[in-house]
Amino acid sequence: MSRLGGLFTFLLVLLLQLPKSHGFVLRKDVPISTNERHSSSNKDLAPPPTTTKLYESIDNNKENDANKFGFFQRIESVKCLVIGGVSGSLVFAPVGFVKDLVFDHSSIAQWEFDTDMAAVQGGLFAIVYRYCIRQDVSNSQLNQGVIGAFVLTRTLTSIHVPSYCLAVPLDCGAPFGYVDWNIIGQGMLNGGASAAIFGATAAAIDKAMDKGFLSRFPG
Repeated sequence: MSRLGGLFTFLLVLLLQLPKSHGFVLRKDVPISTNERHSSSNKDLAPPPTTTKLYESIDNNKENDANKFGFFQRIESVKCLVIGGVSGSLVFAPVGFVKDLVFDHSSIAQWEFDTDMAAVQGGLFAIVYRYCIRQDVSNSQLNQGVIGAFVLTRTLTSIHVPSYCLAVPLDCGAPFGYVDWNIIGQGMLNGGASAAIFGATAAAIDKAMDKGFLSRFPG
């Protein structure tokens, strides 16, 4: 009996020590408050920080897109169209009168048509110009590059090849074969008229932005 009692005591002591060896402590349960339970569940359900930043970035991008292409920006584009059309046609009118009637020996109807087209070109240029000079861009070379691109495009498309030029390959005579003095003169006249249209339109858009009448396109 003494041996059985000693074995029983040994097993009892072993069972009592077993939970401690595995990191458990036999104690009375401590009640958990409701706030702690909610806090623990919120921590488990909360997304990781990287995911939260990603969601915030997506929301910001959506907000920026709404600001860039919303109804307000359409109103600003209409303003650009009006400013560009008025400034382009007013500046071209005297220049085009001299070009069409004095140099090209055209009619008043041609001058009127060219002035109307200058209004359309100035309005479209004004919209593109505002999109290029955004809030986050302060580069005068970019402004000049946009103006130069429109001037060059209008100048080259306004040149008429004389009827005496030979084709394939194009040969119009002195001084360069491909272009003669007639074509060079057309390029100078059309280039001056184009520079007047788009240069004046760009100056009008810049002035309207400085006065607060027109807003810059968001970056």
